[in-house]
Amino acid sequence: MEGESENRCWLPLNVYDDAAELPIQLFREAACRRDADSMRVLLNSGTPPSVPLSASRTTALHIAASYNDIQMALLLKRFGADHWARDQQMRTPVSIARSNKYAEMVALLEEPIWESKKPKEAEE
Repeated sequence: MEGESENRCWLPLNVYDDAAELPIQLFREAACRRDADSMRVLLNSGTPPSVPLSASRTTALHIAASYNDIQMALLLKRFGADHWARDQQMRTPVSIARSNKYAEMVALLEEPIWESKKPKEAEE
């Protein structure tokens, strides 16, 4: 299972001519690298936290759930990520965490209150 984690984040790379897609590509790379600092910068600059990162409709929160990355999930939660977003296989971040038996991640994702706006500290 250890070698599996490197393949878990494979997403098909799409090439875009539109410069507006660049933040999404950077966000995808930050999510796959689990780079919270880059993600925070991109979220503060307006990248939607639940933007689909590929044609499979995988979001950064799906990736956080698959890696059991609590820090990334908390960051995305603060920015209002949709914890019930479904990918192309109809999986949610919650279902991914459950199937991997990540109890702490499941508890975090099932908390009743998820913010729907940027936190004050994110606006600085």
